[in-house]
Amino acid sequence: MPPGATLAGLTTTVTWQNIAAPTEKDWFALVPVGAPDTSLVARIYGTSGLAADSTIFPVPSGTAISAGSYEVRLFSNDTTTRLAVSNTITVTAAGPSLDGTPVKPAPGRTLTVQWRNVTAPTAADWVGLYQAGAADTNYVVRTTTSGRATDHLQMNLPATLPTGPYELRLFSNNTFTRLASSNGLDVESGADLSVSPIDVAGGGTLNVTWDGITTPTPTDWYALVPQNGLDATRIAWSYTTGTASGNGTLAIPANAPGGNYELRLYSQSLGQRVAVSNLVNLGTTLVVSPSTVAPGGTVTVTWAGIPTPSPSDWFSLNAVNSSDLSYVTYVYGNGQAAGSMTFTVPASLAPGTYDMRLFSNNSMNRLALSNVITVTAPAPTLAASPISLSNGASLTVTWSGITSPSVNNWIGIYAAGAPDANYLSQTFTNGLAAGSTSIVLSGLAPGTYEVRLFADSAFTRLALGNAFTIIPGATLQASPSTVAQGGTLTVTWQGVATPTAGDWIALASVGSGDNSYVAWQYTGGTASGSKTLSVPLNASGSYEVRLFSNNSSNKLGVSNVVIVQ
Repeated sequence: MPPGATLAGLTTTVTWQNIAAPTEKDWFALVPVGAPDTSLVARIYGTSGLAADSTIFPVPSGTAISAGSYEVRLFSNDTTTRLAVSNTITVTAAGPSLDGTPVKPAPGRTLTVQWRNVTAPTAADWVGLYQAGAADTNYVVRTTTSGRATDHLQMNLPATLPTGPYELRLFSNNTFTRLASSNGLDVESGADLSVSPIDVAGGGTLNVTWDGITTPTPTDWYALVPQNGLDATRIAWSYTTGTASGNGTLAIPANAPGGNYELRLYSQSLGQRVAVSNLVNLGTTLVVSPSTVAPGGTVTVTWAGIPTPSPSDWFSLNAVNSSDLSYVTYVYGNGQAAGSMTFTVPASLAPGTYDMRLFSNNSMNRLALSNVITVTAPAPTLAASPISLSNGASLTVTWSGITSPSVNNWIGIYAAGAPDANYLSQTFTNGLAAGSTSIVLSGLAPGTYEVRLFADSAFTRLALGNAFTIIPGATLQASPSTVAQGGTLTVTWQGVATPTAGDWIALASVGSGDNSYVAWQYTGGTASGSKTLSVPLNASGSYEVRLFSNNSSNKLGVSNVVIVQ
């Protein structure tokens, strides 16, 4: 363990070696210097039965620990047989803290970087990677924070990074005013494991990358384990491809408990753990896209992993770092554990940084915090609806606020994040400063897409719209696109792979839950065909038609938006 001081709530790197008879239940305790072993303030497992390795030890915060001198003690196999005692570490009063995982990354791999308790955060606060002992001006790589007092991010290490000891440092507002230093990091070659994303909900999927297995076998495997937990407490696992390096995925059980987890790589030929990944946070997730929007613009809000969903779950828009009670506006969800909806940013909202927060069942019990949203000065806006639809359906795109409208202004459909030059379709605005158009989608692979608005037949981008998703399955079209209350819709579908007499279509408000439809009809069990739906007299607003399989909630397709007026 490195000498020096550490803050309450920080992590410190623990390194051990020469355990003569290692077991998975060898354990560490944080104890005041001179105190009996029974006076421990925290304990962890984390050796995975290795005779020598490193791990991080989270130091408690708040009333769980007092400032003072402490040491880490190593004990054998869930007993009180002490094997070793560390150097002294000084725990100081709480303040800004910083940590990075894994503690033994390889060059070119990923760190999870976490910071806490920045007292005056700014969007220009930054984290740098340093060789141990280097001057603050000699960072290897740096990245800005989100401007939050407490948050985390992924940092990619340079592939050419020399091996050796490193640390992370947190600085204030684009200066070299250091706020915190991290636990030690030992960059080394050899087996390595990285995982993304670093936030995932139960039922989601992790992307896994491994490298450097010296004697690969088809039965090498990786497992997701609570941070510093016993190997046997894994909640999911998978074999590798039997190669020294490669990529894979790992499905997370829908009922997995929330918390911090790490992925561990095991070598069948060595019979032991050979690598540990960066940390992953498992819990309810909330993502807002795009992350930059003008006042009055539209974003797509996507959530997953609500453990006990309720129609009274609600979302708030807040200034970054503000109290939960200081929300700008709020909206209810649709009672689903996972889903998406559009959200219109208030037209009067001042420029600045904001986030969305998800709360449970009309309470202040916060379930999730979104990425940071930057609200710009007033500018053109662009919105796409619906946010989930099938190939063959029509996407309604609406724009406003073009100050110099031209017949050559245009809208492009893009795969999310693609370069501006790589548009998939192009539609002109007819020179209108504000308006809407309908774009029939075809030939798009299932996935996430976005709309962009450009000026004068060029790639001068005026606005980025919210994201939408093409779902696999049948195509579905509803007409007309505007219908009166009490009117009739004609619904046409095709491409149902396994049609049954129980297949059915439903008219539902855009963004509502699948069980909140206002009209429905069986399809007659054909792979393609058409039916009519009567629009209720009390319906009003934006609706869509959804196609479901065999008397179930298995959704096969979603139509274009229909306006009922």
